[in-house]
Amino acid sequence: MIFVPFIYFLCLTLYVWHKHRAFDVCVVMTGLYALTSLLAMIVYLMDELEGGGILYGDLHSDIEIGVVPTVIYCVVLSLTLLPFTLVSESKIERIVNNAPWTMYLVSWVMICQFFLTLYLVVDSTYEILSGDLSALRASHYNGEMSPAELKALTLPVVLQYYHYMTYSTILSMPLFFYYLCFEKKPWWFLTLLFMSTLTMPIAAIQVVDRTEFVYYGLMFVWCVVFFRRFMTKRQKVKLGLALSPLALGALAYFVVVTVARFDDSRDKENKGAAITALQYAGQGFLNFCYFWEYGNGDYPTIERVMPMTSHMLFHVDSTSEHRAERGDRQQGFRISVFGTFIGDVLLDLGFAGMVMWALFFAFVCCMIFQTPHRTEFNTGELLAIFMVSAVPLFGLFYYRYYLFTHFFTLFFVAVSYFMSKYTIRL
Repeated sequence: MIFVPFIYFLCLTLYVWHKHRAFDVCVVMTGLYALTSLLAMIVYLMDELEGGGILYGDLHSDIEIGVVPTVIYCVVLSLTLLPFTLVSESKIERIVNNAPWTMYLVSWVMICQFFLTLYLVVDSTYEILSGDLSALRASHYNGEMSPAELKALTLPVVLQYYHYMTYSTILSMPLFFYYLCFEKKPWWFLTLLFMSTLTMPIAAIQVVDRTEFVYYGLMFVWCVVFFRRFMTKRQKVKLGLALSPLALGALAYFVVVTVARFDDSRDKENKGAAITALQYAGQGFLNFCYFWEYGNGDYPTIERVMPMTSHMLFHVDSTSEHRAERGDRQQGFRISVFGTFIGDVLLDLGFAGMVMWALFFAFVCCMIFQTPHRTEFNTGELLAIFMVSAVPLFGLFYYRYYLFTHFFTLFFVAVSYFMSKYTIRL
């Protein structure tokens, strides 16, 4: 059964590409699931199931991938991916801005958040990058606060709450591309708006994290695929030249952190960075099957799928410390691994809950897209499509919106969507 997901998602990718006659967002999504399924197949056939976050390595016995979890994996993912076939970028003729002041205000909120984050990290980033990256990451897993987090505690209360909006700065990315392609904004504003997109990758250095860089890269690809038809050749060249140094810096950081964390002499397996990186990229399907086979459904929880509700009513957040405690006590294995976003939902809500969640997500997507192959969207819909796209796109690894602070992303998108759809008369 290890071959089935790769064959299925490869066929699905070819079907969507043939249907749309274009390389669009849905093709990217299904193609990435085909790729990670291929990597899972390679890891399995190489018998590299020990370490790297793959839970099957703990069994120390012959592993057989079951028919049921394989079929469920393919079917439930399809429920969440197929609504995106309603959007074909090749058919879109324009994006209108029905709420210009709202979008402009949201842009400046993101820009100010960037400068606040820059203030918090500026005096500690160099020291972190020149230190023991593996030890620093381990201290983060042990619950130690980063220098930026400690510095944030000294801010006035208003700014501390404002800092919660950090995760929302990813919304600057589609706004930057929109303004670049459809409105003639001054270069300095576009520069500031683009700089604000870098907020989370910059903040992630504080905890020696690579995840935000991967997330940034995936969503940047989304924007390039979505907007490339509307960009002039000159704009593409300028953007490519401006991004080259940043891309090289991000790649160097990614490689250094990977080597430091996975080629560490303290690792008794010491398989090297290449094998461990392969295991990390290909573990989604394997860990999903492990969740299905060994997960304990007696402990449903909403801390990841409904983080704001959990935070407000039960004062429980999905922190790494809480997940480690819950995994050890309730599940009997580490749950902070990559099992895809539907794996997280399966572990938290059980099979029936996962199916209902997938159907609800598909319904929300269809409500946003409305009709197949629309030729016009507004900016509020653009942000909404961008936000829901992050669920399956970054869901290659885990469910993205698992912290209550992600609520502010939903808030900004909801306000933008409402203001773009409806005219308020006072």
